[in-house]
Amino acid sequence: MAKEITLEDLRKYQSIKENLKAIQMELNALYYPVSSVPMTSDGSTRPSLPSSPTERAFFRIEAKKARLEAKQAELDDLIDRIDAFIDDVEDHHVAAIMRMHFVVGKSWRVTCMQIYGYPDPDICRMAVRRYMEKRYGKNNGQ
Repeated sequence: MAKEITLEDLRKYQSIKENLKAIQMELNALYYPVSSVPMTSDGSTRPSLPSSPTERAFFRIEAKKARLEAKQAELDDLIDRIDAFIDDVEDHHVAAIMRMHFVVGKSWRVTCMQIYGYPDPDICRMAVRRYMEKRYGKNNGQ
């Protein structure tokens, strides 16, 4: 069974998206210092024990790329689960609040103004909290 989404997961949404952008930038930057595919002493590109600085750099880059891609996949999965969670929220007001505040990144005050027409951030905050308590019980990793 998949791990349930908590308020803490929702709060991290914007940071996760920024982390994904940073990982992508880092992945793109990995290839700037390397100008060609490393070759072994016999001219092939088969893996062997690194014997030149270029080969060693290539293997370090590949290892780092693999770590970054694994982290990227993990974060992409969490984003997908959060998006699916919000899509499944039956209460349209609460879903709109979650999307506007956690996904789009609007403040509670702006979110409340958009949803209810007046800037009382506690109304939106409490609507989300009540929904999470109703769905999961009193303790939802808040």
